[in-house]
Amino acid sequence: MNPYRFAQLLDLMTPEEQSAFEDRAFREWMKKVDAALIRKCSLGSADLPDKSYRDRFDDGADPAEMAEEVFEECAEEMGLDPEDFE
Repeated sequence: MNPYRFAQLLDLMTPEEQSAFEDRAFREWMKKVDAALIRKCSLGSADLPDKSYRDRFDDGADPAEMAEEVFEECAEEMGLDPEDFE
């Protein structure tokens, strides 16, 4: 979703509606991150070390880019070459 349009929608909502909308949007974003991670390494976010998913969501990160960042960081932390998985 366009960040400008997202901000416009939030301005029209009550605080309770904003919270529910943001939570739903974050869950949908995480589903996309998980799908990309599973395609890449057959593991989802729950199977990998914790990352700042919510912060990156709030920053407007693309789910596919987030999945790539997580994958590369986790592979390096485990001493693996991310290119071996391509």
